[in-house]
Amino acid sequence: MSTSNDQRLREVIEQLQAENAHLRARVESDPSTPPPDDVDAAHWKRDSWGWTLLSTILIIIGALLAPMALVSAWAERQLTDTDYFVETFAPLADDPAVQAYIADQVTAVVNENLDASELTTELFDGIAELDLRPQAESALLALKGPAAQAIESLVTSTVERLVGSQQFSDIFERVVRRGHVQMIATMQGDPNAVINIESDGTIGIELGPIVAEVKTALIDRGIGIAERIPEVDRTIVIASSEAAPTAQTVYALTTVLGVWLPWVALVSLTAGVVVARRRMRALIWAAIAVALTALLLLALIAIGRPLTVSALSMMPADTANALYETTVETINQTTIALVVLAVVVAIVAWLTGPFRVPRRLRAAGASAATAIRSMGEEHHLTTGSVGEWLYRMRVPLYVLIALGGATIILVFRPLTLGVILSTAVIALLLIVILQVLQRPPVIEDRGLAEKELS
Repeated sequence: MSTSNDQRLREVIEQLQAENAHLRARVESDPSTPPPDDVDAAHWKRDSWGWTLLSTILIIIGALLAPMALVSAWAERQLTDTDYFVETFAPLADDPAVQAYIADQVTAVVNENLDASELTTELFDGIAELDLRPQAESALLALKGPAAQAIESLVTSTVERLVGSQQFSDIFERVVRRGHVQMIATMQGDPNAVINIESDGTIGIELGPIVAEVKTALIDRGIGIAERIPEVDRTIVIASSEAAPTAQTVYALTTVLGVWLPWVALVSLTAGVVVARRRMRALIWAAIAVALTALLLLALIAIGRPLTVSALSMMPADTANALYETTVETINQTTIALVVLAVVVAIVAWLTGPFRVPRRLRAAGASAATAIRSMGEEHHLTTGSVGEWLYRMRVPLYVLIALGGATIILVFRPLTLGVILSTAVIALLLIVILQVLQRPPVIEDRGLAEKELS
């Protein structure tokens, strides 16, 4: 029985050696000749440049669209989601520069409409009609100016105290929420909107609602003269641009692009990788391209700071800086997260690709896992049949881990650096655990196997 098995094994080995020698001779005589079993190989090679070109074009388009998709999705949410808008901009109420700017604007409007000088003149003239002695009347007239200044100082201190309180934060949040609703109305062409876009390109926010809230707060604090503050029609100019009248068109375009452009970019990148001859290399280059375009977006955000401060020259520079920082904070963090995600994808693709160094690293990892399993088995710790099942199902399990990580990245919003890094670390730990727990089949009698192959 053993002699018969040895004979069959030798015949199989001799046949394989003969086929290998035949194939080697064909390759050495004509390296361009395709293998005999692949009749379409030559035609495929001639046409492969077309697929490579198509893959390159799709990857370039997807990489260029990626930062545009990021910005459009962010802008679409800012324009259409009032809760998200309030969550972004309400913290401005606690910024000292913004508080000082709003306090100055509101104080100026209140003092202008309250007219402390006229109020004190009426008051002192009424007292003078009481037929006072000349000395008393002179003293009274001398107090007219200081009294007016005292009223203005009282208004200023009250407004500053209000602006620095939690009450103002609540007022500011309500005003921001109402302002966003009105902004949507403006973009949709509602003529009764609070935010106005004039034909000359001036964009502003009416102070009326804010002054009304301050008036109520002043009255509640016992400052009865605040009753004299009328409804005001004053606007804080926040921007001036010749392109402002086209904002409604931009709004309509953004609401469409914000939904569809991210998917277009993703499909373009995916298609570019799928049609490539070497998909793993294409995936690496696609990830690098996305990282580079995202870095370009970060550079543009940095360049936009001085330009925005210059455009908002009607307000103090520190206030304009605070407004810009608040506006771009989310998109800046998301772009950084995209860069990290692209780098992680490139590294993972390289580590799992058919390259020499990654193959050695994977072999070293497999050897380390084998050593750990051997140490466990020496101490009677083994996964047994469960480990064998994990080994048989290792490919679907790896795919499941990858799909789980990809789902988190695609669904979780806002996408932050912490989300990406934590997802990558958890996925890596799961892969390491799976590598250690799985139990590949082994040849129990290695001496017999070596004897059969000799």
